[in-house]
This record gives sequence, C-alpha cells and structure tokens, in this order.
Amino acid sequence: MVRLDNEGMKRKVVIAFALVFSSLASLPVAMGTTTLLGSIGAITTTLDQGTVTVVAPTTNSPGAFTLSFDNPAIATAKGLVVTLLSPGTTRITFTQAASGAYGSATRTVQFYVRPGTPTLGAFASKTVLLNVGSLLLTAPTSNSKGSWSYTSSDPTIAAVAGNKVTLLDGGKVTITATQAATAEWLTAKTTMELTITAVTPTLGTFTNITLTIDSIAKVDLTPPTSNSVGGWTFTSSNPAVATISGVTLTPLQAGTTTVTAKQSPSGGFSSGKTSMVVTVLAADPVVGALNDITVVQNATSSPSISLVVPTSNSAGTWSLTSSDPKVVSIDGNNAQINAPGKSTITARQAASAKFGPSKPVTMTFTVKGTPTYSALPNLEKLAGDPDVVITNPVSKSDGAWTYVSSDSKIATISGNTIKLGDAGLVTITLTQAAAPYWVAGTTQFTIRVLGVTPTIGTFDAQQISMGDSQSKIKNPTSNSPGQWSYSVLDEKVAKVVNGVVVAVAPGKTTLSATQAPGGKYGQSNMVQTTLTVIGKAITPTPSPTPSATATPKPSVPAETTTALKVVVVKRVMTISVTGSKTGLRIRINGVNAKIGKNTVSAGTKTVIATLGTKVIYMKAFVIK
Repeated sequence: MVRLDNEGMKRKVVIAFALVFSSLASLPVAMGTTTLLGSIGAITTTLDQGTVTVVAPTTNSPGAFTLSFDNPAIATAKGLVVTLLSPGTTRITFTQAASGAYGSATRTVQFYVRPGTPTLGAFASKTVLLNVGSLLLTAPTSNSKGSWSYTSSDPTIAAVAGNKVTLLDGGKVTITATQAATAEWLTAKTTMELTITAVTPTLGTFTNITLTIDSIAKVDLTPPTSNSVGGWTFTSSNPAVATISGVTLTPLQAGTTTVTAKQSPSGGFSSGKTSMVVTVLAADPVVGALNDITVVQNATSSPSISLVVPTSNSAGTWSLTSSDPKVVSIDGNNAQINAPGKSTITARQAASAKFGPSKPVTMTFTVKGTPTYSALPNLEKLAGDPDVVITNPVSKSDGAWTYVSSDSKIATISGNTIKLGDAGLVTITLTQAAAPYWVAGTTQFTIRVLGVTPTIGTFDAQQISMGDSQSKIKNPTSNSPGQWSYSVLDEKVAKVVNGVVVAVAPGKTTLSATQAPGGKYGQSNMVQTTLTVIGKAITPTPSPTPSATATPKPSVPAETTTALKVVVVKRVMTISVTGSKTGLRIRINGVNAKIGKNTVSAGTKTVIATLGTKVIYMKAFVIK
C-alpha cells in the first residue's frame, strides 16, 4: 500500500482538474449548419470583354463571396467582377464567408480567357485622280499590335505592295486592310472603297465577222478608233472556236466566240473595251453510205445486231434512229429485232471541230419472221374412204401453201384434196412459201390407211411328198395381192423354212395360212386345212426322253435363295427375310415364330427355318 503525503495529494487533484477542464474545452459549444454550394461549370470569355461579372454557385448561406485566381496575371477580381488581363487558363476559386450558423465554403473551376477581337478605327474611302500615280495607306487605329497587310479587289485597276497603292486604271476597287493575330488578339480586317477617276476614251465600231473554216486560215484584227493612245489587246471568249495571238485570229472549229478589244489606260484616259462576235462556219463532212440489211427473226428469240455507221472524215458522234421501233428499236449502235416488217434506219453525225453536222444517211432494215404452226392432227382412214380436204394451219405469214405425199400409192394430192389409195402409213408435208416479211415454213401430219379385210376362198386339203424341192401348197382364192405365210401344228411332220413348207416325215398335221396386207387390203383372217406328207421319212435327230423307271423327286420351291437374318437385342429376337416367303416356316426351340420382333426368355434359343422340306437356317443364341 502506497501512502501519499499532503503535497502529493494536492498535485494529483490539480492534474485531475486540468484533465477535466481540457476535455470540456474540446466539446463544441453549438452544432453549425453546413453550407451547400451548387456545381458550376468552367468559365470561358474573351480578352476584348475587358471585365466580366461571374455568377457565383448557388448556396444556402447568405455569406458574401470573394474570388481568387491561381494566376493573377490572367485576371483579377473585385467581388464578382473580373478584370481580364491576358489570354490563358487559370483556376478561379469562389470562397463564401461564414455567416451566422453557416460555415465558410469554396468551389474551384477552370477559367479560360481566349484572345479577343481587336477594335478597329475608321478606314475612310478615298477618291483620287489616275494621274496621281500612287498613294500610301494609313492603317486604322487598333488596340492590337498586330502587323497590317493590304489587298486590292482588282489589281488591274489598283495594285498594292506593302502599304503603297499603284493606280493603274480608272474605276473602283475595294482595299482590304488585315491586321495579323497576336498572342492576345485575333486577326481583324476592315475595308475602304478607292475610286480612281479618269477620262473614258471614245471608241469606234468593232464589227462582227463571219468566216468559213476551210476558206480563211487566219485573220488580222483591226482595233477600233480611239481618242486615247493606249495599246490594244484582244481576247477570245471561246478558244476552242478561235484563238488570238497578238492581233491574229485563227479559226479552229465551227461555232461562235466573242472577241474583246481592250485599250490600256494612257495620258489621263482610263482603259476602254468593246467587243464583236466572230462566227466560224463549219465544213460539210464527207460520209459514206449505209447498206440495206435483212435479218431472219427466230421463232423463239429476238436477236440484236451491232450496226456499222458510215465512214466519215469527221470525228463527230453518230446517232441512229428507227422509223418503226415496233420492227427495229435502236439503243446506241445496237439494233433490237422486235417483229417482222420494214423500218428505215437514219444515221446523223454531229458537228465536230471544223466539220458541221452531216446530212442524214438512210438504209432499209428488213426483218423476216419464221412462221410457227399449231400441230395438225394425224388421221386414220379406211381404204376406199372419201377424199380428205387439207385445212391449212393458222399462220401470220400469207405465203402460198403446197402439199407433198410421201407415198403416192397410199395417197395422192390434187390442189388441197387427198385421194386415198393402198393401205399403209403416209406423211403429208405442207410447205408455206416465203412472203415479203416471212421465210418459208413447213409442217407435217400422217394418215394411216387401214386395209379392207380380203375375201378368202376355200383352203383345200394339201399334200406334199418327201424330197420335194419346194412345197406344192395351193393357196385359197383372194381378192388381195398380199403374200401368204404358213405355220405347221406338228413340226415332226413338216416345217416352214424361209416361208416354204418342207416335209419332215410321213404323216398328217394342221396347216395354217395368213395373207399379209397388200394394196387396199389388210391382213386376212387365218385359214386352216389338213396337210398330208407322203414318201420316205426323214429320220429326225432323236431328243433325250425321260426314263420310264425314274422316280419323280418331290417338288422343291424355286425360291431357294431365301435368306434369314436374326438380330438379338436384350430379349428381343428380330427376324428379317430376304427373298420369297412362300413355304417358309420359322421355329424358336420348336415353337412357331414370326418374321419381325419375337420376345423370348433367358436361356439358349435355337432358331430353325425350313423352306418346304429343306432346312435353310439353324443357329443357337444364348439369351441373358
């Protein structure tokens, strides 16, 4: 235990009191209200404003604002009034003093001072005599120290060098004074009107002239009369038509140009000018001819062809036109074929250089169409039917029609009438002759003429002998000229060789005969009779015969190419068959199965397939 004497106790009390007093002093007497300043953007102005009054930020405090700049060489402030001193960039700080319960606050933004536009004094207009020769310009007053330069709106009347104006002719010009920019001031300009007085010369006439380009190569111009002694110059408004060198005019191509004669100022006289029109007549070009053209228009397309313009000693552009665009239309040098007919193509050449436009050159363009016809129906007639009258197909062409038969024995043609003859197939060709705007065309149709059934007499019994060089067959009577053909029922007795009945062995058989179409007659009906062969038999080559003791084998289905495929997925056996299924039987472990999916249990499953009595498939499968 520590004991404190009286002196120690006193010291402790003093220290404790000091600590308490210090803590109380650090507490605020009262809480102040926060001053809120609104935002404010950068401020930009120009030096020529001199002074500007800025707008302080919005605030909730009534405290007064003061301004300060980071760079007082650019601007200074008194209150919110800013005095601009030089161009540049600085930061301006708005400081609001504390007021009542509100504390002080600041807001700082960028402050830009751009170069100003100087203020220029008067630049007075002047009037001087041409005889003065020159004058010196005095620059306007300006708050900028930029240098001055001067220009003349018409250097042919007054030319400027430095601040000296040289008077060249009577008239008015605008003198522009331009002050260059400095670091503090922008460029500036002002103008004044300078009037130069002089006597206007009295000029005589300057008469228009007309030239033919091939007849005159050059012309020397004579200036008009004048009471001034100034020199003359001549200019051409259209140098493509005529050029001027000194006083010599050279025509170049057809056209017009204005020639201006200008007299220079002299002896107190101003310049003077007058003009005339020079007309240059062109030469006629020498052009060739256009040859007539004939083209054939395909039935399914409309071609275009490139036209060749006439020859010419001029380089002028050619233009082509068609008198009937429905027949031929023109695009540049291309002729588009549109329809059969005739059109006149006209070629014109434009003026070029010394040549004028050409006279029109023409040619005839003929388009011939290819006629198309609808198909004519084919006919079927009976021999002896009435005549057939030909009906011409519809055609856009008016060409005459002619007709040709491919076989005059079947059909003959007189005029447009067809007379039928023998039976058969004939082609009738119709030809339409060419017309003025159409080429010839053809079309065809056929006529099948069916023959009349011939009348056949009795086919008597026939007899031939062995060894005859040819058969002794006597055909039945017939009103048809058609050829006969035969067939034999029993070829062990007789055969038909190259259309002849030949004996094979003695015996009897049935002989059949048919008459082929001939003339107006068609094929006959078949007739039959008995054919007897007599004489020595011709031993035919024996053919193997089946053994009488042979035991017939059981019939096996022909579809022995039948094949099976078995696919096992889990406990499903899928059986598919390629080939015939006739007589096919499938068993799984002796139980009938089906083609397709079969659900089976676990274990070994044997699939057997039989086709008739033959096993064609057998396989065991282990099913899990």
